[in-house]
Amino acid sequence: MQIKTKLPINVKMEHLHLFNGKQYYSLRPLKMREIKNVFITHWGLLLKNFFLPRRSAENLLGNYDQTFYVKHWRIALEQFFVSKFGKSLPSVKLNDEKLYFSIHTPWFGYFSWLTTYLPRLISVSEKYPNAVLLVPEEWRDLPFVDASLQLFDNVEKKVIEHDHHIFVKNYIFCETRPWTSMFYPEHIEQVRQLFFSAVENKENNLEPIKRIYISRKKTNRRKVLNEEVIEKYLFDNDFQSICFEDYSIFDQVFLMKNAEIVVSMHGAGMTNGMFMKPNSILFELSPEINDHKLFRFPFWRIASIVDVKYYIQFCESVNGGEDDYYSRNIIVDFQEFKENMDLVIQQ
Repeated sequence: MQIKTKLPINVKMEHLHLFNGKQYYSLRPLKMREIKNVFITHWGLLLKNFFLPRRSAENLLGNYDQTFYVKHWRIALEQFFVSKFGKSLPSVKLNDEKLYFSIHTPWFGYFSWLTTYLPRLISVSEKYPNAVLLVPEEWRDLPFVDASLQLFDNVEKKVIEHDHHIFVKNYIFCETRPWTSMFYPEHIEQVRQLFFSAVENKENNLEPIKRIYISRKKTNRRKVLNEEVIEKYLFDNDFQSICFEDYSIFDQVFLMKNAEIVVSMHGAGMTNGMFMKPNSILFELSPEINDHKLFRFPFWRIASIVDVKYYIQFCESVNGGEDDYYSRNIIVDFQEFKENMDLVIQQ
C-alpha cells in the first residue's frame, strides 16, 4: 500500500524540500508466524539462526543506515553466546509447550508504545488468544503501560526479571513496521478505537478543553525557553496550558479527543494527536532543521492519517548539536507564532 501525507497547511516555500520527499511511502502487509527456538535480548532484539529477522524491530532493514542492523546484530549475538555458554548474563528458558510472544524493541517510550507495541499486541492476541505475552519487569513502574495492559486482561502475561535474556522454544513472530516514522493507518485506527472504548467506559471528572497548549515545563529537556510569552498569548486566546505528566493515559485520550486546537513543542506527548477528531488542528513547534535526514516528522504523518489539520513552525535551537536533535530546547519567534496562530484560529 502507498501512503500519502498531506503537506502542512502553513508550510513555507523554504521548507518544502523537507516534506516533498517524504509525502509518499510504501508499506507491505505484515506477517505473523510460529517459529521454534529463538533468543530474545532483555531489550527486545530477536535472534533466530544467529541473525536478526527482518522486521523483527524498527530500523533494522539497513538500506538507510547500515549501522542499524550491524550494530544491534553484534550486540545480540554476543549476548546470546554469553547467555548460553557463560555465567555473567542471567537468562530465562521457556521450554514448555506454550506459545510466547514479545512486543518490545530497543526503541521504547510513549511514542513507540502507542504506534508499535500496542498494534503488535492487538494483532497477536486476536490471532492467538492463548498466547503468553513476555512482559519486562521494569514495565510495572510505567503507569501508561500498566493501564494499557489492563485492557488485555484476557492475555496471559509472563513477567521477565530485569536484565534477563530469554530462550523460547515456541514463539510467535509478529513483524513490525520497518521505520519509526512509517505508520500503518489500520494500526493507528485500532489503537484509537481501543482507547476510545476504554474512555467511554471509565468515569472521570474532567471537563473538555477546546484549546490546549501542551507544556513541557515539568521535563528535563526539550523545552520552550520563552514559554511565558507564548503561554500569555495563548491564555489571552482562550487556551489552557496543561502538562501530560498530570494525567493518566485515559485522561490524555479524553482531552485530545475533545480538543479543537492543540499546540505543542515536538515531544512524545504529540503522539496523542492520533486521538484527535477529524478537522481539528495540531500545531507543532519544532527545532530548526539543517539536514533533512535528521528528522522524519512522525506527528505530521500521524495527523494526516487521522485527518487532522497540521501546522508547523521551526524555531531557533538552543543546546545540543546536530547529533543531539531530540534534546534541544527552542526559542519561539513570537511574531511568526502570532502570524501562524492567526491562521490556526481563523480555520
